[in-house]
Amino acid sequence: MSDLEFPMRQAARLVQAWEACQRAEETAKAKRWQGIDEVDFDALLDSEELGSYRLNSYRRYKVHYDSEDTVGDMLLSRHIKEIQRRALTQYCIFKVATLATQNMSDRKRRRLAVGLTYEDQDIEVPKPRET
Repeated sequence: MSDLEFPMRQAARLVQAWEACQRAEETAKAKRWQGIDEVDFDALLDSEELGSYRLNSYRRYKVHYDSEDTVGDMLLSRHIKEIQRRALTQYCIFKVATLATQNMSDRKRRRLAVGLTYEDQDIEVPKPRET
């Protein structure tokens, strides 16, 4: 460490990083022991958080996407959680359902709780306009 510009500052940073790693390891071990699994990629984010991500995307890239080009809320929520946890997955882009496809589906499936869904059977779906 003698060739560093500020050796005491670098040593303090190293100690802080080591302590943070130790705390993270202890927290993960405690969660495994309690049986808590916080990784639920299929849970939908609330509308405020999704709206803030879309707004931040517009502020940065200045691009507005129509509903036939925008991905669905479930996939967007999943990608946000994967990025936050650094657990990215590859998808075939030709099989991704857009918001327009999601809104035009025949039956609406509502998630009531983890593992419990409700399907509406008597929903009339508007047909797309022909131009």
